[in-house]
Amino acid sequence: MKLLDLAMLIAAVEEARPLAVVAEAVPAEAPWKKTEIRKIDNLRLQRGASRYIYSSGRRGTLYEAVIITDSPSFKIILNVDGIPMLDASWNEINSITQELVDVTAFQRMTGDYALRIANVSWIKSSHLLLVATDAITINKAIAKYEEVAP
Repeated sequence: MKLLDLAMLIAAVEEARPLAVVAEAVPAEAPWKKTEIRKIDNLRLQRGASRYIYSSGRRGTLYEAVIITDSPSFKIILNVDGIPMLDASWNEINSITQELVDVTAFQRMTGDYALRIANVSWIKSSHLLLVATDAITINKAIAKYEEVAP
């Protein structure tokens, strides 16, 4: 066999050999997350007036909402995915505080009234609405929640 024939044979074998195809897995893009903190300070509400403590139109989780007022004369409405999950007065929640972990209402040593809600998740939307049943002042309200892109 001549050297030229050998070179042609090697070239033919190289061309006939299947090529190894390497496919690299591309990780799926992680959905974005956005943490929100909503605050209210010293807001006076007349009887029948209301105020959203938080409102979200995306999938998310409420880590914690705390409301401190000068009076227990209010009710809250917690809406999750279009369903009112909790519609109760401060007094109603206070009466079952010892049985609950994530929903509590109590009078503080300073004389004001506190309400806390935590660990609520939703798929489409959620909001927490405070409705004054008499004139009250929201001394402070803070809601920390996270929204996730669809």
